[in-house]
Amino acid sequence: VDYMKSYMRKGLKPSDQYLYLEWVGKGHWDTIFPHHFRTVYDNKELLIRFTNTINNSQFVSSALSLTREFWPNGKMPDETQPISFLFFSKDARGYNPIIIDLLYAYELHNKDELVNMLAHEAHHYYRNKILVFKELAEDNPDHLIIHTLNQVHLEGIADQIDKVQSLANPLNANRS
Repeated sequence: VDYMKSYMRKGLKPSDQYLYLEWVGKGHWDTIFPHHFRTVYDNKELLIRFTNTINNSQFVSSALSLTREFWPNGKMPDETQPISFLFFSKDARGYNPIIIDLLYAYELHNKDELVNMLAHEAHHYYRNKILVFKELAEDNPDHLIIHTLNQVHLEGIADQIDKVQSLANPLNANRS
């Protein structure tokens, strides 16, 4: 939490801008976070308008229909997943609630990509609702194989929703 506060201060607090510029000059990898926060701040009106264009049930309905196509027998839990837009980095997470970085959503090329990304994260959300196994302790000799199988199941199916084009044509990929 403290590191995020530090990134936000460097990105948003004018008196700390010199720290951000120092980081950039030294090539620190984590300048991406303050830069992200600054970009969100500089584009807040645009992002507010953008939220009004995506805040509709058709957007969510389209994403859930796509998620359902990759679900066994198309039978997902009936519950609708909560979605929160916030800013943290150019990413999204299939947590409860699903979180999507607003700037990341805005910068996707078109609404179809946004629907695909939400469908991917919704798959994670619903999968976690029905998951019946627990990760093994790291000192368990089977930990690595179970973890690997879980990751293949977790991302292998969800990636078929929104990554097929980038896997087929990596030169045109917008996400990895």
